[in-house]
Amino acid sequence: MNQVSTNLTLFYRLFLPIFFGVFIGATVIFLWLHPLEYYANLKGSTLRFGLTTFYVVMMTFFLLTVWRLRRVEMGREWVYITDFFRQARYPWTNVKEVTETSVGFFRLVRIELAEPGSFGRKVTFIASGSRWRLFKEEFPDRLADLLR
Repeated sequence: MNQVSTNLTLFYRLFLPIFFGVFIGATVIFLWLHPLEYYANLKGSTLRFGLTTFYVVMMTFFLLTVWRLRRVEMGREWVYITDFFRQARYPWTNVKEVTETSVGFFRLVRIELAEPGSFGRKVTFIASGSRWRLFKEEFPDRLADLLR
């Protein structure tokens, strides 16, 4: 069994959104509970509404993108998917399609399942450059018909 997703999945999925939510959220709460007319040279109401809007937009961004990332391991018979709270195992016969997309420095891989599992029909992960390449070289028959 080979881990094909990056080790940074834990950072992107849990650390980044939680720490952003806690620290920026605490700042937003502070600004609303202790309203001042000015904070340094910034008008208080502008800072409160601006930071609150930024917080809501970023938390929505995390929810729609980063929070959907999974850790994926692949073997000869099974594909293991986890979100660090629960784990699921799918046979290769349930994998309908595998799609690779380059986005900046990242290589996003989307696995589409024939039947929805506990994580839904589509699972996305950030592939580790070296481990993903090694898996494709070690098991070329697994991805031959599935990779798009």
